[in-house]
Amino acid sequence: MREATMMLEENFGQSMPLDERKRLTDAFEHLEKVSSQYEKELKGRAKKHGVTDEHHEDGRLSFKEFEREMIRGGVNWLGREELQHLFDSMDADGSGKLNLGELQCTAIRLTDLADRVQRFYEENEGMSAENCLLEFGHLLQMGSDLVGSQTRPLIPDCYISASSWHLNHPEHGFGQMWRSRLDSDESCWIASDTDKNPWLQWRFPSRREIRAVATKGNPNAAFWVTSFKIRYWEDEIEDDEPIPDDDPRWKEYQLKKHVVTLEGNFDMNTRKDNFLVPFVASCVRICPKDKHGPCYSMRASLYGSFRPPPQTSERDFELFCTNFKGLSQSQPPAKSMPPTRLILKRP
Repeated sequence: MREATMMLEENFGQSMPLDERKRLTDAFEHLEKVSSQYEKELKGRAKKHGVTDEHHEDGRLSFKEFEREMIRGGVNWLGREELQHLFDSMDADGSGKLNLGELQCTAIRLTDLADRVQRFYEENEGMSAENCLLEFGHLLQMGSDLVGSQTRPLIPDCYISASSWHLNHPEHGFGQMWRSRLDSDESCWIASDTDKNPWLQWRFPSRREIRAVATKGNPNAAFWVTSFKIRYWEDEIEDDEPIPDDDPRWKEYQLKKHVVTLEGNFDMNTRKDNFLVPFVASCVRICPKDKHGPCYSMRASLYGSFRPPPQTSERDFELFCTNFKGLSQSQPPAKSMPPTRLILKRP
Protein backbone atom coordinates (compact mmCIF):
# COMPACT_ATOMS: atom_id res chain seq x y z
CA MET A 1 0.00 0.00 0.00
CA ARG A 2 2.79 2.35 0.88
CA GLU A 3 4.58 1.59 -2.42
CA ALA A 4 1.37 2.29 -4.35
CA THR A 5 0.93 5.69 -2.62
CA MET A 6 4.53 6.62 -3.36
CA MET A 7 3.99 5.67 -7.02
CA LEU A 8 0.98 7.99 -7.22
CA GLU A 9 2.95 10.89 -5.73
CA GLU A 10 5.92 10.28 -8.04
CA ASN A 11 3.87 10.08 -11.24
CA PHE A 12 1.09 12.55 -10.63
CA GLY A 13 2.18 14.71 -7.72
CA GLN A 14 -0.52 17.13 -6.69
CA SER A 15 -1.99 17.35 -10.19
CA MET A 16 -4.51 14.55 -9.55
CA PRO A 17 -7.85 15.76 -8.16
CA LEU A 18 -8.46 14.76 -4.57
CA ASP A 19 -11.60 12.74 -5.31
CA GLU A 20 -9.80 10.65 -7.95
CA ARG A 21 -6.81 10.20 -5.66
CA LYS A 22 -9.16 8.94 -2.93
CA ARG A 23 -10.86 6.47 -5.27
CA LEU A 24 -7.52 5.01 -6.36
CA THR A 25 -6.33 4.83 -2.76
CA ASP A 26 -9.51 2.99 -1.77
CA ALA A 27 -8.99 0.54 -4.64
CA PHE A 28 -5.45 -0.24 -3.54
CA GLU A 29 -6.63 -0.76 0.03
CA HIS A 30 -9.32 -3.17 -1.18
CA LEU A 31 -6.84 -5.18 -3.24
CA GLU A 32 -4.45 -5.36 -0.31
CA LYS A 33 -7.26 -6.56 1.96
CA VAL A 34 -8.38 -9.28 -0.49
CA SER A 35 -4.79 -10.41 -1.08
CA SER A 36 -4.14 -10.66 2.64
CA GLN A 37 -7.33 -12.63 3.18
CA TYR A 38 -6.47 -15.07 0.36
CA GLU A 39 -2.98 -15.59 1.77
CA LYS A 40 -4.45 -16.46 5.16
CA GLU A 41 -6.84 -18.96 3.52
CA LEU A 42 -3.95 -20.67 1.73
CA LYS A 43 -1.96 -20.93 4.95
CA GLY A 44 -5.03 -22.32 6.71
CA ARG A 45 -5.54 -24.96 4.03
CA ALA A 46 -1.86 -25.88 4.15
CA LYS A 47 -2.02 -26.28 7.93
CA LYS A 48 -5.21 -28.36 7.69
CA HIS A 49 -3.63 -30.80 5.19
CA GLY A 50 -0.35 -30.96 7.05
CA VAL A 51 1.63 -29.03 4.43
CA THR A 52 4.36 -26.81 5.82
CA ASP A 53 5.21 -25.06 2.56
CA GLU A 54 2.91 -22.08 2.34
CA HIS A 55 3.50 -21.88 -1.41
CA HIS A 56 2.08 -25.34 -2.12
CA GLU A 57 -1.01 -23.87 -3.76
CA ASP A 58 0.26 -23.97 -7.34
CA GLY A 59 -3.00 -24.33 -9.25
CA ARG A 60 -2.84 -28.15 -9.30
CA LEU A 61 -5.31 -30.57 -7.72
CA SER A 62 -4.20 -32.87 -4.94
CA PHE A 63 -6.05 -36.15 -4.47
CA LYS A 64 -8.13 -34.71 -1.61
CA GLU A 65 -9.16 -31.73 -3.74
CA PHE A 66 -9.88 -34.03 -6.68
CA GLU A 67 -12.03 -36.25 -4.44
CA ARG A 68 -13.99 -33.28 -3.16
CA GLU A 69 -14.60 -31.85 -6.63
CA MET A 70 -15.71 -35.22 -8.00
CA ILE A 71 -18.33 -35.50 -5.24
CA ARG A 72 -19.45 -31.93 -5.85
CA GLY A 73 -19.77 -32.81 -9.53
CA GLY A 74 -22.19 -35.65 -8.79
CA VAL A 75 -19.78 -38.58 -9.12
CA ASN A 76 -20.74 -40.12 -5.79
CA TRP A 77 -20.82 -43.82 -6.71
CA LEU A 78 -17.05 -44.32 -6.61
CA GLY A 79 -15.30 -45.42 -3.44
CA ARG A 80 -12.05 -43.90 -2.24
CA GLU A 81 -9.95 -46.70 -3.74
CA GLU A 82 -11.63 -46.32 -7.14
CA LEU A 83 -11.15 -42.55 -7.02
CA GLN A 84 -7.49 -43.07 -6.24
CA HIS A 85 -7.16 -45.41 -9.23
CA LEU A 86 -8.86 -42.82 -11.42
CA PHE A 87 -6.63 -40.05 -10.07
CA ASP A 88 -3.48 -42.10 -10.69
CA SER A 89 -4.56 -42.88 -14.26
CA MET A 90 -4.85 -39.14 -14.99
CA ASP A 91 -1.61 -38.19 -13.20
CA ALA A 92 0.62 -38.67 -16.24
CA ASP A 93 3.78 -37.21 -14.69
CA GLY A 94 3.37 -39.09 -11.38
CA SER A 95 3.65 -35.88 -9.37
CA GLY A 96 0.72 -36.66 -7.09
CA LYS A 97 -1.16 -33.65 -8.45
CA LEU A 98 -3.22 -32.97 -11.56
CA ASN A 99 -2.24 -29.99 -13.64
CA LEU A 100 -4.36 -28.24 -16.24
CA GLY A 101 -2.63 -30.04 -19.12
CA GLU A 102 -3.42 -33.47 -17.66
CA LEU A 103 -7.06 -32.53 -17.11
CA GLN A 104 -7.38 -31.14 -20.63
CA CYS A 105 -5.69 -34.21 -22.13
CA THR A 106 -8.11 -36.54 -20.33
CA ALA A 107 -11.08 -34.43 -21.38
CA ILE A 108 -9.99 -34.50 -25.04
CA ARG A 109 -9.45 -38.26 -25.01
CA LEU A 110 -12.81 -38.94 -23.38
CA THR A 111 -14.59 -36.61 -25.78
CA ASP A 112 -13.01 -38.48 -28.69
CA LEU A 113 -14.00 -41.76 -27.07
CA ALA A 114 -17.60 -40.61 -26.60
CA ASP A 115 -17.79 -39.73 -30.30
CA ARG A 116 -16.47 -43.16 -31.27
CA VAL A 117 -18.96 -44.93 -28.98
CA GLN A 118 -21.79 -42.88 -30.48
CA ARG A 119 -20.75 -43.83 -34.03
CA PHE A 120 -20.44 -47.50 -33.03
CA TYR A 121 -23.92 -47.38 -31.47
CA GLU A 122 -25.38 -45.82 -34.62
CA GLU A 123 -23.74 -48.50 -36.78
CA ASN A 124 -25.23 -51.30 -34.64
CA GLU A 125 -28.91 -50.50 -34.70
CA GLY A 126 -30.94 -52.65 -32.34
CA MET A 127 -28.17 -53.09 -29.77
CA SER A 128 -28.90 -51.77 -26.29
CA ALA A 129 -26.69 -49.06 -24.83
CA GLU A 130 -25.26 -51.44 -22.22
CA ASN A 131 -24.43 -54.14 -24.79
CA CYS A 132 -22.99 -51.47 -27.05
CA LEU A 133 -20.54 -50.43 -24.33
CA LEU A 134 -19.56 -54.04 -23.64
CA GLU A 135 -18.98 -54.80 -27.33
CA PHE A 136 -17.15 -51.54 -27.92
CA GLY A 137 -14.96 -52.19 -24.88
CA HIS A 138 -14.07 -55.60 -26.30
CA LEU A 139 -13.09 -54.05 -29.62
CA LEU A 140 -11.13 -51.28 -27.92
CA GLN A 141 -9.15 -53.80 -25.92
CA MET A 142 -8.27 -55.70 -29.10
CA GLY A 143 -7.45 -52.57 -31.07
CA SER A 144 -7.93 -52.02 -34.78
CA ASP A 145 -7.94 -54.71 -37.44
CA LEU A 146 -4.43 -54.58 -38.91
CA VAL A 147 -5.07 -56.96 -41.83
CA GLY A 148 -8.47 -55.84 -43.06
CA SER A 149 -11.27 -57.52 -44.95
CA GLN A 150 -11.66 -58.51 -48.59
CA THR A 151 -13.51 -55.30 -49.44
CA ARG A 152 -11.40 -53.04 -47.17
CA PRO A 153 -7.90 -54.55 -47.04
CA LEU A 154 -5.39 -52.76 -44.79
CA ILE A 155 -2.47 -54.65 -46.29
CA PRO A 156 -2.39 -56.03 -49.85
CA ASP A 157 -2.75 -59.76 -50.50
CA CYS A 158 0.93 -59.92 -51.50
CA TYR A 159 1.83 -59.06 -47.88
CA ILE A 160 0.14 -62.30 -46.76
CA SER A 161 2.02 -65.55 -47.34
CA ALA A 162 2.17 -69.14 -46.13
CA SER A 163 4.56 -72.05 -45.87
CA SER A 164 2.55 -74.21 -48.30
CA TRP A 165 -0.84 -74.74 -49.94
CA HIS A 166 -2.75 -77.96 -50.30
CA LEU A 167 -2.17 -79.26 -53.85
CA ASN A 168 -0.98 -75.72 -54.69
CA HIS A 169 -4.58 -74.96 -55.53
CA PRO A 170 -5.83 -71.33 -55.73
CA GLU A 171 -8.93 -72.29 -53.75
CA HIS A 172 -6.60 -73.13 -50.86
CA GLY A 173 -4.82 -69.77 -51.05
CA PHE A 174 -2.15 -70.40 -53.67
CA GLY A 175 -1.86 -66.99 -55.38
CA GLN A 176 -5.11 -65.93 -53.70
CA MET A 177 -4.24 -65.19 -50.08
CA TRP A 178 -7.35 -63.07 -49.67
CA ARG A 179 -8.95 -66.41 -48.81
CA SER A 180 -7.08 -66.36 -45.49
CA ARG A 181 -8.80 -63.14 -44.40
CA LEU A 182 -11.20 -63.50 -41.51
CA ASP A 183 -14.30 -62.53 -43.50
CA SER A 184 -13.72 -65.04 -46.33
CA ASP A 185 -16.77 -67.28 -46.63
CA GLU A 186 -15.79 -69.08 -49.86
CA SER A 187 -12.75 -70.95 -48.62
CA CYS A 188 -9.63 -70.42 -46.49
CA TRP A 189 -5.91 -71.06 -46.33
CA ILE A 190 -5.21 -74.81 -46.28
CA ALA A 191 -1.64 -76.03 -45.77
CA SER A 192 -0.22 -79.01 -47.60
CA ASP A 193 -0.94 -82.27 -45.82
CA THR A 194 2.80 -83.04 -45.98
CA ASP A 195 3.84 -79.74 -44.35
CA LYS A 196 5.25 -80.56 -40.90
CA ASN A 197 5.86 -76.93 -39.86
CA PRO A 198 3.10 -74.85 -41.44
CA TRP A 199 2.73 -71.12 -40.93
CA LEU A 200 0.55 -68.21 -42.04
CA GLN A 201 2.37 -64.88 -42.21
CA TRP A 202 1.61 -61.15 -42.42
CA ARG A 203 4.11 -58.41 -43.28
CA PHE A 204 3.45 -54.75 -42.52
CA PRO A 205 4.84 -51.63 -44.22
CA SER A 206 6.00 -50.45 -40.79
CA ARG A 207 5.97 -51.82 -37.28
CA ARG A 208 2.65 -52.46 -35.56
CA GLU A 209 1.65 -53.01 -31.96
CA ILE A 210 0.01 -56.46 -31.83
CA ARG A 211 -2.64 -56.94 -29.12
CA ALA A 212 -4.83 -59.83 -30.27
CA VAL A 213 -5.32 -62.54 -32.88
CA ALA A 214 -8.67 -63.80 -34.17
CA THR A 215 -9.13 -67.14 -35.96
CA LYS A 216 -11.81 -69.21 -37.68
CA GLY A 217 -11.86 -72.65 -39.31
CA ASN A 218 -12.63 -73.83 -42.81
CA PRO A 219 -16.08 -72.54 -43.90
CA ASN A 220 -16.68 -75.53 -46.20
CA ALA A 221 -15.40 -78.54 -44.29
CA ALA A 222 -14.79 -79.71 -40.72
CA PHE A 223 -11.13 -78.65 -40.71
CA TRP A 224 -9.66 -76.20 -38.21
CA VAL A 225 -6.60 -75.44 -36.10
CA THR A 226 -7.03 -76.32 -32.42
CA SER A 227 -3.79 -74.77 -31.09
CA PHE A 228 -0.99 -72.59 -32.40
CA LYS A 229 2.04 -70.50 -31.46
CA ILE A 230 3.12 -67.06 -32.63
CA ARG A 231 6.47 -65.93 -33.96
CA TYR A 232 7.28 -62.34 -34.80
CA TRP A 233 9.99 -60.14 -36.28
CA GLU A 234 10.63 -56.83 -34.53
CA ASP A 235 12.97 -55.07 -36.98
CA GLU A 236 11.79 -53.09 -40.00
CA ILE A 237 12.04 -55.12 -43.22
CA GLU A 238 11.99 -54.28 -46.92
CA ASP A 239 9.16 -55.58 -49.10
CA ASP A 240 11.41 -57.97 -51.02
CA GLU A 241 13.69 -58.91 -48.13
CA PRO A 242 13.68 -62.69 -47.50
CA ILE A 243 13.31 -63.90 -43.92
CA PRO A 244 14.88 -67.33 -43.35
CA ASP A 245 12.93 -69.63 -41.05
CA ASP A 246 15.99 -70.26 -38.92
CA ASP A 247 17.03 -66.62 -38.53
CA PRO A 248 17.73 -65.97 -34.81
CA ARG A 249 15.92 -62.65 -35.00
CA TRP A 250 12.61 -64.48 -35.00
CA LYS A 251 11.01 -64.26 -31.55
CA GLU A 252 8.51 -66.62 -29.96
CA TYR A 253 5.53 -65.08 -28.20
CA GLN A 254 6.14 -65.72 -24.50
CA LEU A 255 4.70 -65.10 -21.06
CA LYS A 256 7.11 -65.05 -18.12
CA LYS A 257 9.86 -66.35 -20.41
CA HIS A 258 7.82 -69.39 -21.45
CA VAL A 259 6.64 -69.93 -25.03
CA VAL A 260 2.86 -69.81 -25.13
CA THR A 261 0.60 -72.21 -27.02
CA LEU A 262 -2.67 -70.42 -27.80
CA GLU A 263 -6.09 -72.03 -28.00
CA GLY A 264 -7.53 -72.36 -31.48
CA ASN A 265 -10.99 -73.18 -32.77
CA PHE A 266 -13.48 -75.92 -31.99
CA ASP A 267 -15.67 -75.70 -35.08
CA MET A 268 -15.78 -74.28 -38.61
CA ASN A 269 -17.14 -70.76 -38.18
CA THR A 270 -17.06 -69.63 -34.55
CA ARG A 271 -14.56 -66.83 -34.13
CA LYS A 272 -11.91 -67.31 -31.45
CA ASP A 273 -10.18 -64.23 -30.01
CA ASN A 274 -6.88 -64.51 -28.15
CA PHE A 275 -5.75 -61.39 -26.29
CA LEU A 276 -1.98 -60.94 -26.12
CA VAL A 277 0.49 -59.03 -24.03
CA PRO A 278 1.20 -56.28 -26.59
CA PHE A 279 4.38 -56.55 -28.64
CA VAL A 280 5.74 -54.58 -31.58
CA ALA A 281 6.47 -56.33 -34.86
CA SER A 282 6.79 -55.77 -38.60
CA CYS A 283 6.09 -59.41 -39.45
CA VAL A 284 3.97 -62.00 -37.62
CA ARG A 285 3.47 -65.72 -38.13
CA ILE A 286 0.83 -68.07 -36.80
CA CYS A 287 2.37 -71.52 -36.45
CA PRO A 288 -0.35 -74.19 -36.10
CA LYS A 289 0.46 -77.10 -33.78
CA ASP A 290 -2.70 -79.23 -33.60
CA LYS A 291 -5.64 -79.62 -35.92
CA HIS A 292 -9.05 -81.15 -36.44
CA GLY A 293 -9.24 -82.85 -39.83
CA PRO A 294 -6.58 -83.99 -42.28
CA CYS A 295 -5.14 -80.50 -43.04
CA TYR A 296 -4.31 -77.31 -41.16
CA SER A 297 -7.02 -74.87 -42.25
CA MET A 298 -7.73 -71.37 -41.00
CA ARG A 299 -8.86 -67.82 -41.55
CA ALA A 300 -7.23 -65.23 -39.31
CA SER A 301 -6.50 -61.58 -38.59
CA LEU A 302 -4.31 -59.55 -36.25
CA TYR A 303 -5.48 -56.66 -34.09
CA GLY A 304 -3.66 -53.84 -32.39
CA SER A 305 -2.58 -50.33 -33.21
CA PHE A 306 -0.46 -48.41 -35.66
CA ARG A 307 2.62 -46.71 -34.25
CA PRO A 308 2.31 -44.37 -32.45
CA PRO A 309 -0.65 -45.79 -30.47
CA PRO A 310 -4.09 -44.14 -30.74
CA GLN A 311 -5.00 -41.32 -28.37
CA THR A 312 -7.46 -43.30 -26.33
CA SER A 313 -6.62 -46.37 -24.31
CA GLU A 314 -8.29 -49.21 -22.49
CA ARG A 315 -7.84 -47.27 -19.24
CA ASP A 316 -9.73 -44.33 -20.77
CA PHE A 317 -12.57 -46.68 -21.65
CA GLU A 318 -12.68 -48.07 -18.10
CA LEU A 319 -12.98 -44.50 -16.84
CA PHE A 320 -15.66 -43.76 -19.44
CA CYS A 321 -17.71 -46.88 -18.56
CA THR A 322 -17.36 -46.28 -14.82
CA ASN A 323 -18.94 -42.87 -15.28
CA PHE A 324 -21.68 -44.24 -17.54
CA LYS A 325 -22.62 -47.15 -15.24
CA GLY A 326 -22.64 -44.94 -12.19
CA LEU A 327 -25.30 -42.58 -13.50
CA SER A 328 -28.12 -44.88 -12.43
CA GLN A 329 -26.69 -45.12 -8.91
CA SER A 330 -25.87 -41.46 -8.35
CA GLN A 331 -27.70 -39.10 -6.05
CA PRO A 332 -28.69 -35.57 -7.17
CA PRO A 333 -25.41 -33.63 -7.42
CA ALA A 334 -24.57 -30.31 -5.87
CA LYS A 335 -26.11 -27.43 -7.79
CA SER A 336 -22.74 -25.86 -8.40
CA MET A 337 -21.70 -28.47 -10.98
CA PRO A 338 -23.88 -30.63 -13.27
CA PRO A 339 -23.02 -34.34 -13.58
CA THR A 340 -21.41 -35.71 -16.73
CA ARG A 341 -23.95 -37.52 -18.88
CA LEU A 342 -23.67 -39.71 -21.94
CA ILE A 343 -26.71 -39.89 -24.20
CA LEU A 344 -26.57 -42.53 -26.93
CA LYS A 345 -29.16 -41.85 -29.58
CA ARG A 346 -30.04 -43.17 -32.98
CA PRO A 347 -29.56 -40.85 -35.99
